[in-house]
Amino acid sequence: MPQIDEHLKWCLKDTKRLIKTKPDLDLAQKHIKKSEYNYGTVQTLERL
Repeated sequence: MPQIDEHLKWCLKDTKRLIKTKPDLDLAQKHIKKSEYNYGTVQTLERL
């Protein structure tokens, strides 16, 4: 695990790599809803 921790610290050092933000539950719910829609679309396409 220390290697993972060090890599995360490295990623967070430069703002061009990762940006640490506060959790946004509304945005997370939108992503889940979109992924469920996309999953349903994939299932439909597989049946066809």
